[in-house]
Amino acid sequence: MPMPPTPNYPDLTDPDRLSEFVLWVRGVLDCLTDEEQEDEYGDLFIPDLRYLMRKSFQDAYAHFQDVANSANGMEEHIASRHGLVGTQLIFKLTVVKYWAGQFGQQGGPSLLRRFLNAINTLLGSIASALPGSAAGMILELKDAIENSINAE
Repeated sequence: MPMPPTPNYPDLTDPDRLSEFVLWVRGVLDCLTDEEQEDEYGDLFIPDLRYLMRKSFQDAYAHFQDVANSANGMEEHIASRHGLVGTQLIFKLTVVKYWAGQFGQQGGPSLLRRFLNAINTLLGSIASALPGSAAGMILELKDAIENSINAE
């Protein structure tokens, strides 16, 4: 399973399209934790954590769709208050796209950290805009995966 292509950020400036970002994050984490991708990404992670990382992601998989559904139709004033519209959203998505490209071209633990940290910014905005949803749990899972990256 190859890394999913980064969403086209101008198309995501409408808060109704944030669900695409959430599902894209699911695809990225799925790729990083997939047992079949061990040759591609396995060396980036602490070996003793790979199994639990994979199982934790599998446990959370369905929650991504729940968050995507909640993000779809988010009220404009809520999206605006959390930087999920206009220039702020475009900037956050552009940063994600930049680090996704850097990691895709060069690989390595340091660029993977930067890439996941860039995802964190937008995912954190979504989580704060959707209190009570599984977005916070997804954010923490992404953090745990990031904290499972080998030191350089």
